[in-house]
Amino acid sequence: MKVPLNKNLLEYGDGVEVEPYLYLFTVFLGLLSVIAEFETDLRAERQAEGIKSALARGVKFGAKRKMTEEQVVEAMELQKKGEMTNQQIADMFEVGRSTLLRYVGEGKRSYRNFIKY
Repeated sequence: MKVPLNKNLLEYGDGVEVEPYLYLFTVFLGLLSVIAEFETDLRAERQAEGIKSALARGVKFGAKRKMTEEQVVEAMELQKKGEMTNQQIADMFEVGRSTLLRYVGEGKRSYRNFIKY
């Protein structure tokens, strides 16, 4: 129940009194939300510092790569020959076809960038 600002804080409508504890409760909830937001900001700062520290130590994030650069080059050569389908090449390297195509696409892009310079 909201009380209009121009009314007495303890009286609402037709002389119905509102418990003063409701206002204290509202103020208390507001205070708790401010504290919770502050804690969230602190946690985010600590996490960012931890990530920065881990990167400085050489920790790598994310999943391990499923294909080495040599395997990607070999897969590109097999594709170029045209003797095997993409699915057969993927089965040979024990990866999914979409994984093979993603790695080969990345390999072609990086190879093109390497050639430009």
